[in-house]
Amino acid sequence: MKRKLALLFCTIVLILIGIFGWLVYIIRVSGEQYTRKVLAQQDTGSILLPYKRGDIYDRNGTILATSEKVYNLILDPAVLLENQSDQPEKDCVEPTLQALVTYFGLERSELNTILSEKKSRHYVPLAKQLTKDEVSEFEKKMGEEKSRIAGVWLEDAYIRRYPYQSLACNVIGYTVAGNVGQYGIEQEYSEVLNGENGRSYNYLNEDLEREKTVRAATDGNNIMSTIDATLQGIVEKAIDDFQEKYRDAFREGDGSYTAAAVMMNPNNGEVYAMASNRRYDLNAPYDVVANGLYTEEEANGLSEEERLNALNELWRNFCISDTYEPGSTVKPITVAAALETETIHDG
Repeated sequence: MKRKLALLFCTIVLILIGIFGWLVYIIRVSGEQYTRKVLAQQDTGSILLPYKRGDIYDRNGTILATSEKVYNLILDPAVLLENQSDQPEKDCVEPTLQALVTYFGLERSELNTILSEKKSRHYVPLAKQLTKDEVSEFEKKMGEEKSRIAGVWLEDAYIRRYPYQSLACNVIGYTVAGNVGQYGIEQEYSEVLNGENGRSYNYLNEDLEREKTVRAATDGNNIMSTIDATLQGIVEKAIDDFQEKYRDAFREGDGSYTAAAVMMNPNNGEVYAMASNRRYDLNAPYDVVANGLYTEEEANGLSEEERLNALNELWRNFCISDTYEPGSTVKPITVAAALETETIHDG
């Protein structure tokens, strides 16, 4: 009997040594891989917190460019399906889908397709750049105690807006996706205007309790330009009046192919106004029809190259990008030089 117990004991010890050795092997060879898997299971998702690009002001504090807060409607099919139940009073899928149809006009068939084809996804955008008015009623519904809306949230975002449309467009410039500045102040000072995104992290701690860590976004810096919005408007109106006054007078069409003007402070070189007749809506810089380049019919027949060439010509700031003969503006310099060298006399 004692020999049998001793044999059993030795067998158990050998098995335990083998298991221990195998665990040591796993930790040494694949420990990092399994650690990542465990952390991935603990991570329940994170949300991007976008920064607000800085505003651009004129010299008097008038906003020329700003970032308006909007919202993206996001669906989390995996979370929503986790809250599905055969009991109507506990089910969250039907109330959630019905709310999305009611408040945002989404097609029920499309929502059903998303749930069936993307059931394991955690991030599916349903609508983008919604205004506060468009989401306020839905937010109220989500806040109700018995709404049973799950797996849906509103993601913060920003869209660039220009309150004065085309005013000082060649000076200000515009932005494209990712807050990348194009032309003017938007491009030259893009790094100053941009900030840094934050992020909200949700995870499960060692007690499997949900916790959240937030790294706040850092907004971009504002810029005050030397442009005076009032003087800029006066200069642009003077150019428009000139073009209209001499329409078809010496050439077919506007008074001149290009009319431009710059208003500066001669004491320090500050630019108060800079304009030409080539202007476009900063809120729709790519729209060749809205910006008066082509009719709808003509635009449909344009190639992509023709469209971009026309837009590039419109976006260029003629005052600083093109060369032209100085004409009469150089005559005072010539006369002053002649007087200085006594080549001519004022008598």
